[in-house]
Amino acid sequence: MNKKKEVIPIRTRKGSVYQKGTNEVFKISRSKFSNFLDCPRCFYLERVKGLKDPGMPGWALNTAVDELLKKEFDHYRKSQKPHPLITKNNLNFIPFQHDKIDYWRDALRGGIAFTDADTNLEIHGGVDDI
Repeated sequence: MNKKKEVIPIRTRKGSVYQKGTNEVFKISRSKFSNFLDCPRCFYLERVKGLKDPGMPGWALNTAVDELLKKEFDHYRKSQKPHPLITKNNLNFIPFQHDKIDYWRDALRGGIAFTDADTNLEIHGGVDDI
């Protein structure tokens, strides 16, 4: 805050702070939408006022597990057979095979998105599996 008790934004990317009245689509990720559901005030402070969240420790373990599971399911996707966890639960699901699966998984350079025309809000993210 400055001497006038005004919030001074500390976000560096202009596109990450919502500007009311703009015609530009405002993008938020699935995880940011989840943050809004968990704490609307925290979301408002970060995305409207520009106050950066203090953050969390690194995601090394989560990233490693995610990568290993994707590789494992890719093995069954390629052979078009259900994963043992699926058959163990009496299900017959085969991982979906598609040329764009890697693009859909890449939340930063690809992913999937939905834009709401009424609010001009786009929610985007990467899929884990289909």
